[in-house]
Amino acid sequence: MGGERITLGIISHQRIARSMAGPGIRCWEIARALAADARVILFTPEDSDLEPEGFEIVTYSGEGIVAAVAGCDAILCQGFIINNYPALQSLGKFL
Repeated sequence: MGGERITLGIISHQRIARSMAGPGIRCWEIARALAADARVILFTPEDSDLEPEGFEIVTYSGEGIVAAVAGCDAILCQGFIINNYPALQSLGKFL
């Protein structure tokens, strides 16, 4: 991309908060690690009580996640996100 920072959307299927389970912690730590090299947006299904460290946190609701990540160059997700939101596959993004 010619030295431009890509925008990476990380979709968590669990909340990102002071008290979170393993998948949420994983998404948080990946966002922190990649924020130095990319514009990172961490998408969470519930409001967060944490201050992001070099990245953005955006709350999504249901199928709204598809439109929310449309501006990202690449999308990272785990669990049943693709099963729950199959339209993510048709965005033409690195997934």
